[in-house]
Amino acid sequence: MRVAIIGTGKVGSAIARGLRGRGHAIGLGARDPQAAEVVALASETDAMPMLPADAAEAADVIILALPWDAAEGAVRALGSLTGKTVIDCMNPLGMIDGALGLTVGHKTSGGEIVQGWLPQAHVVKTLNQVGAEIMARNDHFPLRPVMFMA
Repeated sequence: MRVAIIGTGKVGSAIARGLRGRGHAIGLGARDPQAAEVVALASETDAMPMLPADAAEAADVIILALPWDAAEGAVRALGSLTGKTVIDCMNPLGMIDGALGLTVGHKTSGGEIVQGWLPQAHVVKTLNQVGAEIMARNDHFPLRPVMFMA
């Protein structure tokens, strides 16, 4: 399967490392695909560093691993994702009155908002319940962490 990971921070990097060696062609969508840390991650994970729109266009599945405050502009810049599966692993969190809080209120969800940005895509909300550290390495736990999907 061709997978695009949009975002190469902690979460995107953990997902890329988790997919390494599993038979998928991975495109790493980054604002600067030639940045040293992106090139290093691509080399480590046998992925291709690309601009986000190019990675999304070439992929069967797109994974969104972006900070929420950058998400709308970045997602809209991906172009048409009609019929594609989009995995949203973002959390709509930000600083509110000096504390980390839910930026979308309690009458909608981040997944619903992403679906609104991509009305022709199939958005799946998952991979947002544990931190990147647990995604990257969880083989030392007595039981595997569970991920819910919506």
